Amino acid sequence: MVSFLTRDLSPRDVRRIRTAVRRNDGEVVADHIRNMIVWGELRSGERLVPEEIAEELGISRIPVREGIIALEREGWVAVEPRRGSFVRGIDRRTARDHYVLLGAVQGFVAVRATQRAQDADVRMLAEHVRLIGDAGCVHDTTDVYDSFTAVLRAAARSVRADRLLRVLPEYASADTFDDREEVMRIQRHGVRAVVAGVEARNTAQAAAAAREVHRELGACVERFLTSRGIFAREPGDTESRPPVRWHGAFGRRSRASRLAPVDSGAERAVHHVREQIIRGELAPRQRLDRESIADAIGVSRTPMREAVVALEREGWITVEPHRGAFVNAFDADYVRDHYEIFAIIFGLATTLTYRRGGDPAVERLLAFQPALRAASDPDSFERVNAEILDLIIETADSPPLIGALRAMPEIVPDFFRQVPGAMQAQGQGFDEVCTALRDGDTDQVETAWWSLMSGVADRVVDFLDRRDQGAARVSAAGSRG
Repeated sequence: MVSFLTRDLSPRDVRRIRTAVRRNDGEVVADHIRNMIVWGELRSGERLVPEEIAEELGISRIPVREGIIALEREGWVAVEPRRGSFVRGIDRRTARDHYVLLGAVQGFVAVRATQRAQDADVRMLAEHVRLIGDAGCVHDTTDVYDSFTAVLRAAARSVRADRLLRVLPEYASADTFDDREEVMRIQRHGVRAVVAGVEARNTAQAAAAAREVHRELGACVERFLTSRGIFAREPGDTESRPPVRWHGAFGRRSRASRLAPVDSGAERAVHHVREQIIRGELAPRQRLDRESIADAIGVSRTPMREAVVALEREGWITVEPHRGAFVNAFDADYVRDHYEIFAIIFGLATTLTYRRGGDPAVERLLAFQPALRAASDPDSFERVNAEILDLIIETADSPPLIGALRAMPEIVPDFFRQVPGAMQAQGQGFDEVCTALRDGDTDQVETAWWSLMSGVADRVVDFLDRRDQGAARVSAAGSRG
C-alpha cells in the first residue's frame, strides 16, 4: 500500500489533514492526494481505497470519499464500476491544457476586475506592484503573487469564476521550481502588466497579461515535472487513458452523461436541490434542510453529505461553518459570467478539436449543420446539439476541460424548451463557429463561441427575470387573498 504520509509534511499540514473530519472538509483530502499525484508519490493506475487512506491519515472515511469524488470530477481520478477509483496521473499534454485553461479563466477574472474594480480595489492592486518589487526571494514573491491573485479575484466579484478556480489548482507551488529567478521575473512582470491593464480599464491588456503569466508558469511546471519523471505518458506513447466522463452543459444531456450513472443517492439529491432552486422553491439565502431533503427522496446522510459537497462546488450553495448550507443568489452578473466561462471552455475545446482531430473532425462537425437547421422541435434540436458537443469534447480529449465542464451547473434544465429563442441563438452561433472552422481561424472560433454564449446569457437573464416577476405576482395575489 502507498503511504499517504510519505512527504515531509509540516506539523501544520498534518494537523490540517487530521482536522478534516471535524471540519467535514473533503477538499483538504483532495488537495493532499492531488499533491501526491503531482509529486509522483501516486502513479497512474494505482488504486485508491478510502478505508486504507482514512486509516493512515487518522480520519473518517467520509471526507476521504468526498475528496475522491472531487478528484474524479476534476479528472485526476478514474472511477471504474465494481473495481474502484484509480489515479489517472498527469501527462505532458494534460499539463499544457491545464495551464492554457487556467490562463484563460484568470484572463476572464482580469477582465471582470477591470470592469468591476472600485477605487479601493485598484489601490490595493497597485500596492502589490510595490510589494512584489521589494520582495527579495522566490518565497516572498510567491507569497505576494498569491495575495495579488486573491485581491484580483475579489475585485472581479465573480462567484462563478471563483467556484471554477477551486477545481483548477496550480500543479505545484511556484517557490518549489528549479528555475527560481525565472519564476520571480514572471511573477513580477505579470503583476505589473495586469495592474497596468486594470488601472487603464483596458480589458484586452489585462486579459492578455494574465494569460501570458500562466503560459510562462505552465512552461516552468512542465520543466519541473519533466525533471522529476512525473509525467505518466510521453509524446508517442500509445497506451490508452481511461476516459473522463462529462455531464453535458447548459441544459443539454450528452451521450456521455447518459452513459454515466445518475441513480446514486447523491446524484438524486443534487438533482432534487437544483430543481428546487431553479423553480424558486428554495429562495436565495435560505438554509438547506438536509434531513427533510434526505427524507423526501429516500436517501441516507452519507449521500446527502456528498450531494452538499457537489452542490457547493457547482456554486448552487455556500457552506458556512457551524451554521449550515445556504442557497446562493443568481443575479444577472452570475448568469453572464456563467455563460461567458462556457464560451471560454468550448472555444478552447473546439480549437483543440481542430488541432487534434484535423480535417476529419472538422468535416464531421460541419456535417451537423443541416441537421441542426432542420431540427424544428426542442427534443430533436437537443439531440443533435448534444452530438455536436460530444464530438467536440471527445476529440479535444482534454481532462482539464472536462473537469471544468463537470464543475459547471445547469442553470436552466430542459433549456431549449423553456428559454424562448434558445434554439435560434444556438443554431446561428454554431453557424458562426463552422464558418471559422472552414477558414481555419481558431481565434475567430473562440470569438464565435463568445458571441453565441453572450446571446444565450441575454435570453436566460430575460427568462429568469420573467419567472421571478411571475412568482412575485403570484405571491402578492396570495397575500391579498
